Amino acid sequence: MQQFELSRYFSNCLDDTTRTAEQTVLEYIHVFSKWSKDCHYFVKDVRNKVKHGDCIDELNRNGAWKILLAIRKKYCPSKNRQYSRCDCGHYYIGGANKAFAKIDKIENIDKKSCIIYTKPNKEKKLKVFKFILRKVGKIWKISEMYSFHCHYKWYEESL
Repeated sequence: MQQFELSRYFSNCLDDTTRTAEQTVLEYIHVFSKWSKDCHYFVKDVRNKVKHGDCIDELNRNGAWKILLAIRKKYCPSKNRQYSRCDCGHYYIGGANKAFAKIDKIENIDKKSCIIYTKPNKEKKLKVFKFILRKVGKIWKISEMYSFHCHYKWYEESL
């Protein structure tokens, strides 16, 4: 049996065409955080069983990479991402797993695009995130994601 099953991540998701921009961001944070934690615990479990460099290969063999691609397909528009998260070492680290799943502010740019900011959570050391969404057909997709760092700058995060 594979460690990573699609149903584990998408079982409580709304239909893509009825999901609002806010619901898209909250669902993405929830799904990505769950996946990232599963990857972390999987690597922790296999670390003593395989060589250090083989942990990522074990993740891929058990379906983690396929889940990330499914998450991208559901929540992000098609885009060439050859040098992003999937192509680096521990690709499950970083990203939206450091986002607090509470919406702070929404800025509507036009009918088909908006910016959504999350609230910070200082207790859990979760950052403020900015999600730029665009409507692709009838579906809201996250086109860009930024996190706010201590140097008072927005830094682009990989989707």
